[in-house]
Parts: sequence; C-alpha cells; structure tokens
Amino acid sequence: MNRPARVRVSLSNLVHNCRQARAQAPGSSLMAVVKADAYGHGALACTQALHGEADAFAVATLGEALELRDGGVRDPITVLHGVHEPEELMQVVERSLSLVVHDQEQVACLERTTISGTGPRLWLKVNTGMSRLGINPEQAEFCLARLQSLSWNPEPIGLMTHLACADEPGDAATRTQLERLAEISGTGERSAANSAAVLRYPESHLDWTRPGLMLYGVAPGHCPPADLRPVMTLEAPLLTIRDCRAGERLGYGAAYTCASDMRVGLVEAGYADGYPRASNGQTEVAIGTERFSTLGRVSMDLIAVDLTGSNADSGDWVELWGSQVPVQHVAEKSGTIGYELLTRVGHLRHEYSGLQGTSPDLPTPG
Repeated sequence: MNRPARVRVSLSNLVHNCRQARAQAPGSSLMAVVKADAYGHGALACTQALHGEADAFAVATLGEALELRDGGVRDPITVLHGVHEPEELMQVVERSLSLVVHDQEQVACLERTTISGTGPRLWLKVNTGMSRLGINPEQAEFCLARLQSLSWNPEPIGLMTHLACADEPGDAATRTQLERLAEISGTGERSAANSAAVLRYPESHLDWTRPGLMLYGVAPGHCPPADLRPVMTLEAPLLTIRDCRAGERLGYGAAYTCASDMRVGLVEAGYADGYPRASNGQTEVAIGTERFSTLGRVSMDLIAVDLTGSNADSGDWVELWGSQVPVQHVAEKSGTIGYELLTRVGHLRHEYSGLQGTSPDLPTPG
C-alpha cells in the first residue's frame, strides 16, 4: 500500500532491548516472541537481527513459522498455537519446528500420526490461571505421560504456562500460577515469564523466558524501570498548514473550536494508517524535539495539530509515536494498549536502520 506514512525500525535498539531482557534473567535461555509480524515491526527483519542474541523464537501460528523458514531463518522456532492436522504436523517435522500442545485433541493428533525418525521438540502448555489455552493442571501429568510415550519423541516434554496478571499492581495471581506449575512433575524444561514477569518476578524466569513487548522498547505497566529503547517510529509528512481564526471549528463533527487565532497543521496520516481515532484530540505528536497537541477528530488520512508559534513547514516529518512520543502514551490517551497500536501498522512501508550503536555495556550472548 503506497501511503505517505512510514514505519522506521531501529534494529540496533531491538538488539539492545534483547540484551536488557537477557541481563534480567542471565540464568535462563531466551525465546524471543515475534508473533503478529514481530508486533508490527517485521518478523523476518527482526528475527534476522536477533540471530545470535535470542536462543529461539516464538510465533503464534504455523504459517508465521513457515514464512520465517522461507525467509532463511534457521534458528529454533516454536509454534505457540500448535497444530491439529497430521499434514500440519508433517510440515512441522520437515521444517524443524518446535511445537506447543495445549489441548487433548492435539495430543490425540500426535498419537495417531506416524513419524519416521525424531519428531519435533514438544512443550505442554498448562492452564494455571489464564484460562485461555492450556491443559488443566489435573490433566497435565496424564498428558505428559502420553506425549512422553510417543515413539518418535525421545526428549523430555517441556512445560509452559502463560501468566495472566504479571503486569497488574497488587497481583497475587502470578505466584499462585507459578506454584501450580511447580506442582506438576516432569523432567523437561519450563517456561512462564512474559515481559512483565521478566521485569517483576525473578522466580518466574525458570529455564526459558519469553519476552515480547519489552523487545520492542515498551515496558508493561507497573514494572520496575528498565533501560528500553523504542524500536518503532511511526511518522508522516506535514501536508499543509492553515491559519485559522478564533471561533473557527475544525474537522468532522466540528469537534474542536479555536479559542484564538491558530496555526493548524494537517499531518498526512490517519486511522487508515493505524493511528487511533479514539484519541479525540488528547494526544501529542513531535516535530524534531518539539511536541504539539492534536486537535479534534482523527480522519481516515489526516490529523490536525496545533502549530501555533512553531517554525514547522509543509513537508516536515511528524512523529506520531517513537522516541519523542512513547506509543504507550498514545495508547493510554486512546483507551487502548501499546500492543494494539504497534500491530496496526504492518501494512505501511517499513524502513530499517542498521545495527551500529548497540549498547556496549552488555556482553553479546555466546
């Protein structure tokens, strides 16, 4: 799609953030989550940049994993949603993928499929409190035994869970979930920590962490401070500037009335580019190091901003979120979360900067 708005991705910041995640859990292996096109940043480019930094990668679907393999990625990849058909399982085997098993139907699929040689590495996902995907704890050991008896699977089965409230203040559920996972016997490796748990709960780090959001420079809410750098900048050019008089009303619904004579800029981006319509003039944008308020409703292709007193000119690039305007600030003002905004922009042109300037104070893993 040929639109003026663009996404700039700093791969050096991505590497820096991965090293920060590693430093938080130095005794654990790191599985970098690159599902949903690496949260809108471009899964292939991000995975290639993290080669040698992450120990493995995680995606949601088989299709996502196959795209990475087709792109030349040879690192270990885990499919978090697993598969349900023998044909899909054979693709997992052929492409050397690891597999999460989260329901009885998937266990049965594995049992009735004949595989010559060694099959994929398996993780059993346990529902310890999220109640989304996962085998209930009382069924876990029975499922572990069934998976371990597969003739083509000589390795111990890993145990995985997902933490529901690790980023919530006053959370007691996380420790309960970890206790439930610990009660399940098994000799395989274990994984529980998402980004929030990496930062807040050292006891959750176990054998493998699974950071996602923090890799892209966004700390989950209520987490301790971390030296994370924004990876994505969403920006668009300033299309034109209007001199508006006091009392003039702007945009759809005439939602904003100028209190005085104003200089109003029109940024060539809108909700078609992933910017939240619900922001309703509550957010800011940046031109250089100066920040400016948005005005009125976001249109499909335009955002009005208050440029009164500035020297901004048509053609200047306007940061909608990035290093000057954190994406989580835009999300909070729009009643949503940073995850949603980041994943909205995958259709835009992506430009990648190189790996120079990564943090020198953290050792390169390996």
